[in-house]
Amino acid sequence: MVPRRFFCQQYSRRELWRESGRWDDYGPELLRLTDRHQREFCFGPTHEEVITTLARSEIRSYRQLPINLYQIQTNFPR
Repeated sequence: MVPRRFFCQQYSRRELWRESGRWDDYGPELLRLTDRHQREFCFGPTHEEVITTLARSEIRSYRQLPINLYQIQTNFPR
């Protein structure tokens, strides 16, 4: 099994966070934005939602398991 590294964007779509229930759970601490098309995003303090969506779209059979994904990057650059 070869680990696969990937990079996540700093922002995530609202739909991912709503599905996990954490859009509202984070409260005012979650930095939210709206683009010019009125789509909502947030700066992701974590990337579980993105990783789960990636796994859900890529893994189609138990034969593809186990899989090792990792992500190392700064979430909030200074």
